Amino acid sequence: GFNVSTYGFTLGEVMSQEMLVEVQYYVEDVQNDVEGSGFAKDNGLLTTRTILKMVYGSDEHAFTAGLDIIEHDEDTAIQDSGVDTDLSLTKKETGYYINDSYSFSDSMVLQAGYRKAEAEYDFSISGTCAGGPLDKQGSLKVEEKAYNLGMAYVYGEGSRFYTNYTHGFRFPSTHEIMDPCTGTFYRLKPEVSETKEVGLVHTFGGGTNIRATYFTAQVDDEVIMDGSGPEQESTKRIGYELGFSYGLMEGMALDVNYVKTDAEITSGAYNGSQVPLVPEQAASASLSARFGSLTFVFQGRWTDNRIMAGDLANSEPDMSEYVTLNGKMSYDFQGGIFYIGVNNILEEEYVDYADTGSGSPVYYPASGRRYYAGIRMAL
Repeated sequence: GFNVSTYGFTLGEVMSQEMLVEVQYYVEDVQNDVEGSGFAKDNGLLTTRTILKMVYGSDEHAFTAGLDIIEHDEDTAIQDSGVDTDLSLTKKETGYYINDSYSFSDSMVLQAGYRKAEAEYDFSISGTCAGGPLDKQGSLKVEEKAYNLGMAYVYGEGSRFYTNYTHGFRFPSTHEIMDPCTGTFYRLKPEVSETKEVGLVHTFGGGTNIRATYFTAQVDDEVIMDGSGPEQESTKRIGYELGFSYGLMEGMALDVNYVKTDAEITSGAYNGSQVPLVPEQAASASLSARFGSLTFVFQGRWTDNRIMAGDLANSEPDMSEYVTLNGKMSYDFQGGIFYIGVNNILEEEYVDYADTGSGSPVYYPASGRRYYAGIRMAL
């Protein structure tokens, strides 16, 4: 069986009008037992995030600077034919950033930002695998920087043309950099991306607007899993996003969004293939209604067919499209908000993830109906 349990909390304190300190704590436990196969996996992940943000602003000028520290502590136990391993893996990411927004006039706004971060990985794995006893330790340290520049022309209340350029990065995740079955530690480089976008938001009033964005993204060293482990290739995405919001009546609104993306590998032996796990199309529609302190939101999401992980040649059947319906209710009270929700209300059966790592397709069905609840309070 496949079971996932999660919980977490966020503590924040507004030190002053210009300073915020926040701590986030998140725990996830995943148990995966394949009946009759002898395979069992127990994966526990603890994530903490500490944020310090300072803001200086006026009507014409807003400056933000911040520091964040993100720590992932992961413990994984694997039992399979000839494999019995215990892995301890930590990832600590530390970064700082600045962002500046300046209004030249009532209609022209310039925004620029910069971020630099480093990530440290440390692991220890022991046990046995097909090759015999296993006892390894290791570490890796990487760093990267990001920056962006954007401009907007505001031609009406809530209406604007905008363009933006972003040089970004992503550090490899803990599950990408380590194979807990074999003890292989992959010294992956950070993904580096260049994204350009141009868009429009036009507001009609009464909670109604239309939105359109065209984007391109070039990614170098993108982590793509194949049958033998992670590959790092160059990819390119070209696409557009369309959406609108419509105020049906006081306290009730409809929001619709559609995204089309062409994601292609542009280097290596699989140049020209579609990037696995990226849907060509996706759409969502949500209906929200507010009655005093109560707010109800119902959302439908459609995800198009996807290439399964590891199928870099695009030779296997696609993962099928699926539709899910989600709901959430929240209640505002003095000093806080309580919320409860359910995902996949209709218990739609679909494949959330599939890969060809074992040489033939392996499908991981999504869990059924899932409930969650939480509370946010100002202390």
